Amino acid sequence: MGATLNRYRGPVPGVAAIVLSLFCAFLILTLRPAPAPAAPPAVIRNAVVLIAKRNPGNDQHISVGTAFHVGGGWFRTAAHVVRAQMPKRYEGKGFDEWALYQSDEFGNPERYLSAFVIACVDRRYVHDPDGAVLPYDSALVKINGGSSLEETLQVSRSRARVGDAVSVWGFPEGSILFESRARVTRVSERWIEIREAVGSPVIGGHSGSPVVNESGEVVGVMVATVRGVSQHGLALPISDAESGCPKP
Repeated sequence: MGATLNRYRGPVPGVAAIVLSLFCAFLILTLRPAPAPAAPPAVIRNAVVLIAKRNPGNDQHISVGTAFHVGGGWFRTAAHVVRAQMPKRYEGKGFDEWALYQSDEFGNPERYLSAFVIACVDRRYVHDPDGAVLPYDSALVKINGGSSLEETLQVSRSRARVGDAVSVWGFPEGSILFESRARVTRVSERWIEIREAVGSPVIGGHSGSPVVNESGEVVGVMVATVRGVSQHGLALPISDAESGCPKP
């Protein structure tokens, strides 16, 4: 019994080195920088675009919202985006052209795509200058001079369902192309309500963004985030946007 106690009274040779090595490995794993977010998929990067008011004289632009390509140079967005009024500080400074910008491989909206015309604003939509969230908030725009775009977002033929995981791809505050992840919490004839995942908020600039299901198909058009006790996002069902502004 005494021999056993004496045998293990001191540290076993090499244990301190092993413990130190494990501690160093722990520090390396926990303190190394988090990996950078993955670049947007090519189909998203090319089909989801920034809507802006552009000064053709110097190519400067003011971001307004987001739109997405549905084929043939046609893009869907929110009605309140194309009804937006420029702040007075930009009046008379040449920002007179509606334009679309694509992102580069890192998601930065730097590639001027084309000027566009507003082909349709859902006639049922009523614009509220105070910013109230109203139904039928959809529009259809067409780029000038045809289209050479190959990437198109496919529209889902199935309705969104409560519990579905979705992604909202857009340009928050006109910045980098950003994915906001969420789940569908309520579905009605007029609205798809979503709850944002922690750390991926839908904010200003996401208006007009596609709400995409796990199959990569569009189920809605993002129009608003309602803050407060019951914070949630609201999107129009894509079927409602199509009926209000059918693509020719």
